[in-house]
Amino acid sequence: MGCALLLGGCALRFDMPAPTPEPPSAEETLRQEAAIALQALAAASPEALGDEQAADRYRTRVELVGGVWQACPTDASEQECEALPTPPAIPPVTTSEQAIAQRTAAATALKQLAGEDTSSGVVAAGMLPALLAEFSAEDAPVELPDWGSGRWTTSAAVVEALDWGAWQLEALGARSGDKESVTLARSYRAAVAAPQASGVSGVRPPSIYVTEQLSRAEIIQRSAAAVAGALPDLAVAERGAVMSYLTEATRQLATAKIEVPASWLAG
Repeated sequence: MGCALLLGGCALRFDMPAPTPEPPSAEETLRQEAAIALQALAAASPEALGDEQAADRYRTRVELVGGVWQACPTDASEQECEALPTPPAIPPVTTSEQAIAQRTAAATALKQLAGEDTSSGVVAAGMLPALLAEFSAEDAPVELPDWGSGRWTTSAAVVEALDWGAWQLEALGARSGDKESVTLARSYRAAVAAPQASGVSGVRPPSIYVTEQLSRAEIIQRSAAAVAGALPDLAVAERGAVMSYLTEATRQLATAKIEVPASWLAG
């Protein structure tokens, strides 16, 4: 009888329904929306994307955001998880219009996710600039503040990076007569409303500070990489303007035919 009861109990366990997955959090919902749209772009045809290398960039972004996955209880077995609803279908992308729609969906979800004070929010903030740079200014689905319109950061690391860029750009302008570099240098300074205002000490004049003769693209690349590296330590309220600056930097680098990483985040 003991065996029968034991076997009966085992039978009851096999007949139990599959566990119900826990509902995703608002943050996970946004992450999933971005992942689905990016996966759709990663699987798109080169004709739809207009760039043979674009799919590789989207595949990297899918990995950075954590991929498309379904929730499964931590105490569930592999067999039980397989019985859960299948992951969401990935929309097909075979036309440029469909590619724009998925790019828009990814950017919209990432912008909202970037407002979260979590590791996912930091990753989203790092990914968004390169994605936004793929839109024309009038078609961008996400509105970001004008990075050059006044002080927007209290981060010493960001101030130092932009101050370095401003000195380098001014030196380039004086050396080569490049007026665009001088104008850009003013935007760099306006973004932080003078380094001294943010508490950065030891600001050095060009004769000491500028030791390399770099091109404008090289200056932008180095300065932007340093700003991006500071993203994880920024207050959420400061990310918007920083992302706007990185988006503009990405556009300028793309114009100069310099490869921009799928994510500005270092590491």
